[in-house]
Amino acid sequence: MDGYASRRLRGSALHRLALLSTKSSTDYSGESTFDRLSNECLARHANPPPKSAVNGFTTQHAETSHIPMTFRELEVLLALCKAAPALHRLESAQKLLRQLTPYMSESFAQRFAPSPYLRHLSPSPWEYLTASLTHALISIGIRFKELKPEIRDVFFDYLEKVLAHSESSGEEDNEINTASLVASFIGFMETAAKYPKFWSSVERLEVLKQTHQVLSDDFLLNAETAFTTIRNTQKKSSGIWKRYTRDYDDSGRPIGAMLLLHALMSFLVSSTSMVVAGMPAGPGIDATDLLLDGRIVTTISPEDFSAVETFANMAASVIQIIDNGAPYLTSDSEQRRELVFKTKAHALSAYCNCVVLSNSADPNLLYGWILSVISDPAQMSCIPLASPALKTLAILAKDGNNSEQRGKFISTLHQYIVEGAPGPQAVAIAIKSLSTILKHSPQDQTITTLNTLGHVLSSAKPERALEKSQSLQPFDTNPGASNISLASPTDESRQNIYLNIIDTIVGVAEALKDPKMSSLAQNILMQRVNKMPGLVNGRLVTSLCRVLLMSSTTECKAILQVINKLSYDSVWHDDQPLTNAILDARISLAKAITSEMGLYSIYLTDMLEEIAAIGNEKEQNEEKRQADAVAVQLAARQIEQYLQPLAILLAQHGTQVNFALRYGYTSGLRDFWINCALHGLTYGSETVKRNMSWMKVIARYTPPLIAGVTEDKAFDANLEEGSLLNRGMSPSNVVEHKRRLVSFLPEGEVYTKPLSYPRTIYLEAVYSLECLRAESGGCSKVLAYFVEPAFKTGDASNLMTFIVGKATDIYMLRVLQGIYPEFSASYIADELAEIFVGCCHRLEKVQGVAFTMADRIIAAVPSALCRRKSLFALLELLTLMWVSCLQEETDEYATRSTFTSTRGRITIEMPDSFQFRKKTLKNFDARARLWVTKALNIAPIDLKGLLQTYLSEFDDEGSSGHVALGRSFALEMGSAVPRTDQRLASIDYLKDCNANIASDFVKQYTVRQAYRTGEPGASALTPGHRNSFVLAPMHHSDLKPTLSSASISDLMTQMKGKDYSIGVVPVDEVRDMLRNAASLVCAGSPIEGALLRHLVAIPFEVFTKKSIELGILLWTGIMHERPQLQSRLLAEIARNFEMTVEKQMGLFAESFNIDDAFDVKMENAPSNKEQHITEQNIALNLLTPHLRILHLLSSNFHANRHSNPNIQRIYLHLMQVALKGLKHASGHPLAREGRFHVVHLGLQVLRYSIRLTERQKFRLKDLIISGALSWFKFAPRWSFGGNRLQVKAEAHLLSDVANLLNSISSIGKHSETMRMKQDLLLLLLENESYRLATWLYPLEHSRRHHLLPNYNPKPPTDASVAVLLPVAWQEDPAIAVHLTHRFQLPILHSTVRNYIVNYPEKVLGIPDAVHLMLGNKLSPDLSFQLRYLLYWKPINPVTATTYFLPGFGSDAFVLQYAMRSLESYSIDVTFFYVPQIVQTLRYDVLGYVERFILETAKFSQLFAHQIIWNMKANAYKDEDSQMPDPVKPKLDAVMTSLVDSFSGADRSFYEREFTFFNEVTSISGKLRPYIRKTKPEKNQKIAEELAKITVDVGVYLPSNPDSVVIDIDRHSGKSLQSHAKAPFMATFKTRKKMPVITPIQNADGQPQPLDRQGHRQESTSIVTREVMQAAIFKVGDDCRQDMLALQLIAAFRNIFNSVGLDVFVYPYRVTATAPGCGVIDVLPNSISRDMLGRDHEMGLYEYFVHKYGGEDSIKFQEARGRFVKSMAAYSVISYLLKFKDRHNGNIMLDDGGHIMHIDFGFCFDIAPGGITFERAPFKLTAEMVSVMGGSTDAQPYLWFEELCIKAFLVSRQYVDKLTGLVMLMLGSELPCFKPETIKNFRDRFVLDQTDREAADYMRFLVKKSYSSYSTGQYDRFQHLTNGIPY
Repeated sequence: MDGYASRRLRGSALHRLALLSTKSSTDYSGESTFDRLSNECLARHANPPPKSAVNGFTTQHAETSHIPMTFRELEVLLALCKAAPALHRLESAQKLLRQLTPYMSESFAQRFAPSPYLRHLSPSPWEYLTASLTHALISIGIRFKELKPEIRDVFFDYLEKVLAHSESSGEEDNEINTASLVASFIGFMETAAKYPKFWSSVERLEVLKQTHQVLSDDFLLNAETAFTTIRNTQKKSSGIWKRYTRDYDDSGRPIGAMLLLHALMSFLVSSTSMVVAGMPAGPGIDATDLLLDGRIVTTISPEDFSAVETFANMAASVIQIIDNGAPYLTSDSEQRRELVFKTKAHALSAYCNCVVLSNSADPNLLYGWILSVISDPAQMSCIPLASPALKTLAILAKDGNNSEQRGKFISTLHQYIVEGAPGPQAVAIAIKSLSTILKHSPQDQTITTLNTLGHVLSSAKPERALEKSQSLQPFDTNPGASNISLASPTDESRQNIYLNIIDTIVGVAEALKDPKMSSLAQNILMQRVNKMPGLVNGRLVTSLCRVLLMSSTTECKAILQVINKLSYDSVWHDDQPLTNAILDARISLAKAITSEMGLYSIYLTDMLEEIAAIGNEKEQNEEKRQADAVAVQLAARQIEQYLQPLAILLAQHGTQVNFALRYGYTSGLRDFWINCALHGLTYGSETVKRNMSWMKVIARYTPPLIAGVTEDKAFDANLEEGSLLNRGMSPSNVVEHKRRLVSFLPEGEVYTKPLSYPRTIYLEAVYSLECLRAESGGCSKVLAYFVEPAFKTGDASNLMTFIVGKATDIYMLRVLQGIYPEFSASYIADELAEIFVGCCHRLEKVQGVAFTMADRIIAAVPSALCRRKSLFALLELLTLMWVSCLQEETDEYATRSTFTSTRGRITIEMPDSFQFRKKTLKNFDARARLWVTKALNIAPIDLKGLLQTYLSEFDDEGSSGHVALGRSFALEMGSAVPRTDQRLASIDYLKDCNANIASDFVKQYTVRQAYRTGEPGASALTPGHRNSFVLAPMHHSDLKPTLSSASISDLMTQMKGKDYSIGVVPVDEVRDMLRNAASLVCAGSPIEGALLRHLVAIPFEVFTKKSIELGILLWTGIMHERPQLQSRLLAEIARNFEMTVEKQMGLFAESFNIDDAFDVKMENAPSNKEQHITEQNIALNLLTPHLRILHLLSSNFHANRHSNPNIQRIYLHLMQVALKGLKHASGHPLAREGRFHVVHLGLQVLRYSIRLTERQKFRLKDLIISGALSWFKFAPRWSFGGNRLQVKAEAHLLSDVANLLNSISSIGKHSETMRMKQDLLLLLLENESYRLATWLYPLEHSRRHHLLPNYNPKPPTDASVAVLLPVAWQEDPAIAVHLTHRFQLPILHSTVRNYIVNYPEKVLGIPDAVHLMLGNKLSPDLSFQLRYLLYWKPINPVTATTYFLPGFGSDAFVLQYAMRSLESYSIDVTFFYVPQIVQTLRYDVLGYVERFILETAKFSQLFAHQIIWNMKANAYKDEDSQMPDPVKPKLDAVMTSLVDSFSGADRSFYEREFTFFNEVTSISGKLRPYIRKTKPEKNQKIAEELAKITVDVGVYLPSNPDSVVIDIDRHSGKSLQSHAKAPFMATFKTRKKMPVITPIQNADGQPQPLDRQGHRQESTSIVTREVMQAAIFKVGDDCRQDMLALQLIAAFRNIFNSVGLDVFVYPYRVTATAPGCGVIDVLPNSISRDMLGRDHEMGLYEYFVHKYGGEDSIKFQEARGRFVKSMAAYSVISYLLKFKDRHNGNIMLDDGGHIMHIDFGFCFDIAPGGITFERAPFKLTAEMVSVMGGSTDAQPYLWFEELCIKAFLVSRQYVDKLTGLVMLMLGSELPCFKPETIKNFRDRFVLDQTDREAADYMRFLVKKSYSSYSTGQYDRFQHLTNGIPY
């Protein structure tokens, strides 16, 4: 290191030290670093210091400047100056001020000790020192206002001394002193000019005055003379200054008088700018720029205003000195002239400021100076002078209001631009000035200006264009203006004029930002395109691109069209300069447009469209048609022009390489690559090689070309849709392109020959794109091509495989070359992650290709797996695949196809075939082991570190049973022995004993986790700390918490003082408190007892799944860390568990039950699976906490039952409480598992406890059996939802309970009652097990699941059940009552009824007992029992309504019970049974029904209206109202009473509604004369009638009482086909108010979970939605039968919902409003099956393929799943209700793929025309089966069979209620009813068969329907008779 470098290093170090010292405090010695640095500068005062010294600093400044300053002292001083702005303490600032003051005052006379390093202080030490001191002092003054007066005095003292020395500078031999003084003064003035805010108005003026005194003419002359002498002297003493002077000259600042004036003007312009603009001019900011930008202060101080004249005079004097000359003014060099011009520029700017401020400055004088500058080319060549001169014109124009004067300024600028030959920089300034003037001018003036410039542009002699005629000079020429002209214009000068004019036009348009001016500029420029010389033409194109950025969409497209035409012509005529100019313009435009701008889409689309159009023969003239080869070359050159700008434009999206897919550019990019292939721009061609970097960028942002092809259609059809692929198709071209493809893929020659021309071109394009993509660092996207069916098999598939291989080869080559960064390991990992996703693709072909690619990459670069992206993606894919396979068990029949991992940032799609999913998982798992093993063998430590990171970051929440295959895989691979461990790997028997290094892996993981999360115990007390917690082992002393007693006390206070109700305390806060408490307990806290109580109580108080799981984690940790606390902790757990029983929480919440299907509101709406999922989640969230605790207790019991006798006592007491609690526990189907877990734990305690007495055992067994039997007091229940694992677990549990029960048969064997209770329980357990087996395996009658007994059960006989019945009655009468539902035995029914008749008081809480007692009619043996009906629990509405039938003899007790039952339900529930309630009026002798109707109508007008419509519809037996029904008088009387009971508002509403509806319905009658007319004539009539209807307030459609009609679509009327009637359809705009139930959020902002009793706090809001509802109005058709059918379908919907069965029905609304009249809702977004044949000419399967894609597409499979679920539901319903007339016109399909049935005119026991064609149980045709997989072995078809069976099984449970619905309607004498209707209906449920037999029977019906010949016969009959396709 040389001396200078070391000095620079020392200086930097001192500067840094000084900066640090300003912030540091004193050290141990009491002296700060800053003090020590300051003392370095005191050497000159040390011997001896003056008496007045204070702390080493003098209070009186001594003359020390003559003492030479050493360079060390100077370095320290400069470092302190640089540190001054960083001072923050007043004391330090005062100390530094006292230190710098003497230096500042004498800096101009400072002597320096000789040093070679002084010459590096540029430009001279005196200027550098003074400038540094000035800057430091000003900085202190700005920061510390209180020191400012003292600093000001220092500066004025400096100026006084300078003035004194300047007056003596004329002495002989004083040039050195003069030079030092000048240099120092320049440093002071230029630094002071930078901080005008430091000076007050008075101070600024005073500084200027003193400076003006200093810079007298004599001093200036002496200074100039001194430096002239120095330059010319040969004196040795002047040698150093001779060098400094030379340095000043070289730096462009020749020192002398002019530099002094320049410094003065710098301060002056800074001061005036501060006054006029409130801010100083600074580096890069001209003073005139501030004024141009409008930064003018509104008010100035009087001091400033009075100083303006002084400022102006100073500026004017300097300008006059420069213009008139002075003795000291020389310009004998370029640097001196430049300095003179800069000084003049400052003076002009300062004077301009004064003109703006006050009238004391003459603007005309300023204008004259400006004109003199503009007229002098030498002065205008100096940009610092030209800039303020030109800008001042604009300022003067802004300041004046005279338009004539403004025109004068514009004319001056015109002449300068046209005739002044300015350079580009000067032109830009002139344009800015001209634009500023025009901004403040009338628009006409602007238009005239642009037109004038346009005329100059169109002139052949532009230099004379402004002189030819007055018409071309819109403004008067100023007499005083200079005449700027070119002496001898040349082509080059004219060309420059044109260029300047173009720049001016565009610059003005850009500055004005006026669309009109932009449009005018565009028109001017476009008129000259192709009419100017080459360079000018190119500038026109560039300028048009600038104009484009501010143009409208239409104008942008017009400009682009012109540029494209120019580009085409330039290439065609080989005009290379123009071609280059156009290319530059496009590039600049691409750089200027960002992806967020609207122009981006326009420009990108235009380029892509133009590229696609290149080579189109239709666009070529006959003259331009050349030989094919030449045409192809020209087209290639044209395409080449677009490559760079296209690449730049695409690259705007950065890392968003898939943006084209989102924004719809796929097709355009696809055409780009195809056209490239057409014209030879393929990978490897010379053009592509020249533009390789741009082609790689384009390839990177291009999606796979297959993305532009719709998968739903045939590939060839897509190719033919665009003419691009057919372009240039000729025999020679076909041969050429195939030859080229073969050259690319030699191995594919045999497959290339049969290819069509479009496919050949397409494959060429794909080849080029994917090879270039591989060059750019990507190869994974090539997998997308195999999604297209055309590439799955055949020649195209083989060729595509070769392309993949070629792209992979290129990619691997670049990888091995190690090109950075595109092919670095991290980028390879990104690609590998995408390929791993392909390995799990839904198509097997994609998987195969992806596996091959992954094998090659990992074989070459196994380190790519040592990256988070790739490894985590692999692990997450394993988990996702596991979840996709597990779905078969957790969500049966669900067709979830998309699985996403946010952690791995991956998404996969899986087909609905679980067999395929399992195969994929198996293959991927096997290959993953090979890949990871390969990486493990080369980098075991790094890979295992990543695996540990994956494990540490993993969250088990949401994974089923905490099974995450990715995590399991990570643990397994982390435990493997790598080959690099030669010692362990060499052990031969290592594999034989399955040994591994899991212990080492887990140890590393544990230590890493412990230290990663910090100190346990402390983290919880840190607010906001949310790291995971690991209990520290006792021997880890470094991990034990060290909390203070105060912290422990705070924790206890925190735990005690909170309300742990669900949602009140944030989950994170609870978690942290518990973890902290657990850590303290493990550490042996003195208050561990209290902590332990809270540690157990808090999770129970919160009582959610998360809280209990966290509690279990902490409890078990404490048990293992502190075994002595185990019994104490278990006692706390048991106590809190017992508390949950007492408070009826969770499992023991008696109120949490499943609703009966007929106890809730029936809805005419489509099935909603989301509702099932919600209900299932609600139940699981409530029941899971107890399940988790029971698992803990069971495990703990077996682990510790021999360790402590107290533990057995705890369990004994706990079981007694829990088993008693089961009698009042939840009866929800999902509670079955929890209830029997309690029983199972009780059996374990009984079986394995060793200290129980016989009496204790007997009592416990009795409690266990009673607890188990309590489940059977509920009606038999299937499971809820589609979780097969849930059902399997329940079946397994029941089997374990039965086995344990048999194992303890000896206990209580002497008690007959005990034996009978045990036998009863075993019988019920067996029945329950087989019910679950039937539900689990509905199709597998012969399968013997391992959970079930391996023998055939003997059906229970009358005798076997009769023996057990007394025991059941004694245990709980509800058990006996519900035995009748489990076993269809006649004696059982009669015996149970006898019990009820004899002991009615025991079953008052069981509504089903009423039904058993009363039956279908009142029995003579009932007398006193009927009185109990007054107290009996209400029965369901259907059964209650049946008690009004004649069979019950109008018994008062029965009628009162029926009334009480109906009134116990809300109107929303009873509303559904309006038809049945109306029918019971036939038998209403005592008026109970009438009273119920009248009373209910008071609460609901909608109910009243529906009752009235239904009574009107039932008043007559015929459609023409000719045959009154016997009940008509009763109906009329009730209607009259009902209407008379309406209040004024209700009456008004009634009249509005019925008037509106009658008006709409009457249209049908008015259509009857038009029956034989054409459909358009009918529709016209409907439109006329609809136009007459006025929609009144609040009216609604009878079929949609929930919605209000707000308008009618007057043109929506359509007449429907009918031979003798006139039904029509119309569409109404309705408004529906829908309640939105929102769970109240907890403290975490999340919805509150259920409380302990299964309730959730919710808020209800009303959302209004407007819906278009179409309805059919019928007159002359009895709709009551359809109404009944749809009512039953709605009931089936609720039945299916009651078990969460995933099937679909849509019970649309039909309302009968009068005899033969009704309203029918139209199914939305649906089409009938016959319309598919009529309009689309396709079958059902073809329709699905056409609408949803191929069978392997996700959309098809999702639609197929919906079809299966709807088919199953409607098939079962069709069978049970015996729907006939099922031709294709009565079968609908909606947009989602659901099938739906309509038109139920033939059901129960009638068929159309009495013809018995339809003998099949339901319609199941071959085309339906083809949609469901095509064969009876296909998974979708098997799902259909299973769903049919389950729907049938669950329907059987509701046979009595369904029968009641039908039986109540028998009195209506609808055509569908026959004497045997009810019997036949019940027979179809095969009630005499077991569930298993019923399942087999249903499957038999499915097979019978599929093989039925009659179904096809009926379809053919309908086709022949009615023309309905099939």
